[in-house]
Amino acid sequence: MTIALDGEERADTSLFREIEACAGKWAIEAGERLAAHARGALHIEYKGGSASNPVSEADREAEEYLYRAVTRHFPDHRVIGEEGRDPGPDGAPLVWVIDPLDGTSNYLNGLALWCVSVGVLWHGVPIAAAIYAPLGLSGEPALFTARKGGGARVNGRPIAIDPATELRPARLPCLPEVYQEEIRKRRDARGKGDVRTLGSIALELALTACGALQWSAFWVPRIWDVAAGVQLVIEAGGSVIQRQAREKPWQPLHQYEAPEGLSLRKWRGSIIAANPEMTEYIAERARTGREPFTSPR
Repeated sequence: MTIALDGEERADTSLFREIEACAGKWAIEAGERLAAHARGALHIEYKGGSASNPVSEADREAEEYLYRAVTRHFPDHRVIGEEGRDPGPDGAPLVWVIDPLDGTSNYLNGLALWCVSVGVLWHGVPIAAAIYAPLGLSGEPALFTARKGGGARVNGRPIAIDPATELRPARLPCLPEVYQEEIRKRRDARGKGDVRTLGSIALELALTACGALQWSAFWVPRIWDVAAGVQLVIEAGGSVIQRQAREKPWQPLHQYEAPEGLSLRKWRGSIIAANPEMTEYIAERARTGREPFTSPR
């Protein structure tokens, strides 16, 4: 079976199955390595001179493991990783976007809200994803996987986005601090739900995909933060919209495009993830300057 991805070039979906299986296997193996490191002392550095952006040798070892796994098994694919170089041939149509440890601060402080995120793109279109978390909904490790046209699963069981088309105060959305500050500035924040920020964008998207979170929004994340989670949300029946500048409209995120003259590594954009009706509702409230986090009723 083949499907068209960009209007002309077609891809064999059996390759997507293989990629999804490999992504899941390697995410688990990298996660198990990280879990083993978490029980010992770690050397910590800070990227860019920022005390809020830590990285340890565990991050780099996990990323190196994923690099080697991809380039050995798929030598014609490229890899974009958060912590280092981008191995693989320039211009490769298939690109693996990996975050070896999303939720580093949680990890370094002994909080099991972290994950390994692996997303795979074909000409910028998400086609497979795997997110491994040591602490899932049942209290056991969770492997979230998806492939284009194949649905989304956690530990092999199908998952689905929350279908509710109205904001429910008893449910949980995930919001970064910058959005929470906007809520605090407004008089009426009722109905938005009991806000959570878990410290791992990839994990928050996975939890949105399986309905644990009703919706989530993120302020200019990097591509490795969202590549896998966006695919999970879409394949779970959800919608993801993006805005790459404040003055630009929200648009469906179907394909990642590199900024003009730059590499795909430089992609950034604000995103909202939920079911299709909910993303449109939240985006419309934001466009009109109305409170986007209260119930439509």
